Amino acid sequence: MRSWNSITLGEVLPFKYGKNLPASKRTHSGEYDVVSSAGIIDSHDTAFTTEPCIVIGRKGSIGSLTYCPDPVWPTDTTFYVTGTPYCDLRFGYYVLQTLPLNQMNNDSAVPGLNRNDAESLAFSLPPVSEQKTIAKVLGSLDDKIAGNNKMIRIILELQKSIWIQNNVKNLSQIHLINIAEPILGGTPKRSDNSLWNGDILWASVADMTSVSNSHLLTTAEQITEKAAETKRFAPLPAGSVLLSARGTVGHVISLAKPAAFNQSAYGFIAPKGYETALRLAIGDTVEELKSKSYGSVFSTITKQQINECLIPDVFNESFAELHAKLNSLETRIVIAEQENQTLARTRDELLPLLMSGKITVRDAEEASAEVGVDKHEVEE
Repeated sequence: MRSWNSITLGEVLPFKYGKNLPASKRTHSGEYDVVSSAGIIDSHDTAFTTEPCIVIGRKGSIGSLTYCPDPVWPTDTTFYVTGTPYCDLRFGYYVLQTLPLNQMNNDSAVPGLNRNDAESLAFSLPPVSEQKTIAKVLGSLDDKIAGNNKMIRIILELQKSIWIQNNVKNLSQIHLINIAEPILGGTPKRSDNSLWNGDILWASVADMTSVSNSHLLTTAEQITEKAAETKRFAPLPAGSVLLSARGTVGHVISLAKPAAFNQSAYGFIAPKGYETALRLAIGDTVEELKSKSYGSVFSTITKQQINECLIPDVFNESFAELHAKLNSLETRIVIAEQENQTLARTRDELLPLLMSGKITVRDAEEASAEVGVDKHEVEE
């Protein structure tokens, strides 16, 4: 690997402890993010760090990484690292992604990531100039993903604004089941290998809650055509809406691709042309459903509770203009989400190859160009 040197994390990116900041002491409206092992959780009027950093999960989501280009307040469930003369910070962020931090759960009385163990991990370090070039290539992909996510969030807010401006809460109401019946998902038999590792997406609540915006495009597990022959495991079409109903209840997403799902969620097949409105309408019922959920161990939403839900009566031609606006914006969201999936896949393929020196930066630039990232974007 040319002039790359083997070195440990602690030598060039020493871990520092975050500091406790109870919710009662946060301003909640400050300019600085409060970052825990779960990511950005709040804001405060002062920062604990004085420069950009990477926040690393120490307890809870062990080994999680949050890149922070501005000063932040890392909580006491985290470590953080800052750039050093020997290691560019953004390059360090990509190095950390290649190391098994999330597998280093200490088996002591208080499980967590041990600083000494983490700092002893070795990796190959190129010269700083090459670090910066590698970080720019990978960063250009992440920057484009971030730009798409920002646009998606703006569009989602615009959809909500259009929905509210149409005075939907004051319209006549109909039962949700008159538009879409709740369909309970299921889990194929785990011991039957012929039902798993196929090409059909199969969503768990964890998959649903990991969706960064509004649409599900990928799942941790897939099932086979044979499994889908059973009605309860059959995939719903793209545009259908899922509602988590057990454990983490009330999470609402749309399917960007056909997908099956487990028994902790209900699915709703939207009438053609009304997919976006159905997601917004179900989203408006979430607080009511949460208040009615029950369970001593896991909160649960029942089919009976869903059957009692009322939604605005907008699912007809009288509201064609509303649906046209919502669906036009929805198309832009899906296109951006699909592009993000391609960008992330390209980044994840390039990351280990660049970090091991198996491909050159020029090779990576060419691969990035194939997914829409121009060379001048990398060089900026």
